Amino acid sequence: MEAFQPKPDDPALELVGNKTPITLKNIKYSSRYSKATHLFQATIYMDGKRAMKVSNDGKGELNQYYHTRGQSHHEFKRQFERAIQIAADYAEEKTPTSYLLDELVNDLMNEYFALKQMRNKMKTKTICYDKKLKKVFQYKQKPTPEALGYFKKRNPDVLIFNELPESEAYYYWRKC
Repeated sequence: MEAFQPKPDDPALELVGNKTPITLKNIKYSSRYSKATHLFQATIYMDGKRAMKVSNDGKGELNQYYHTRGQSHHEFKRQFERAIQIAADYAEEKTPTSYLLDELVNDLMNEYFALKQMRNKMKTKTICYDKKLKKVFQYKQKPTPEALGYFKKRNPDVLIFNELPESEAYYYWRKC
């Protein structure tokens, strides 16, 4: 069996639900130089449309927001104000501030990292979810057909992530 590869039409984050009309795409991240915050660059999309860029230098400062290619200053300002309002609604507060937008972007980055971590582990480990114990177990055994058959036989009541659609596996991954 080859290593786990997510399918392009298997949107793992959709199963847990979009928390907001804001999504992050084109994420570039450096764990090596991240100190107090994530060092990253990304494109913010609102309602599926490119709205602005965001970055952070990883040194604990606030995120920096800037326009996309060809975007006017007026349009960037309009999109930024809308993003702040979405973030305020997300935080269920009525006073919009850019801190709330930073919180939302950080939550989205954390979702991205959680999904990436699950994908990486599924390539080399057999991962199961025990519904009774509500726990995820990881076994060092590579997810070959033989290993998966063995785990199924031994534990018929567990869900084996390596056999589930990615979106369903991610739903349970987030429960642990």
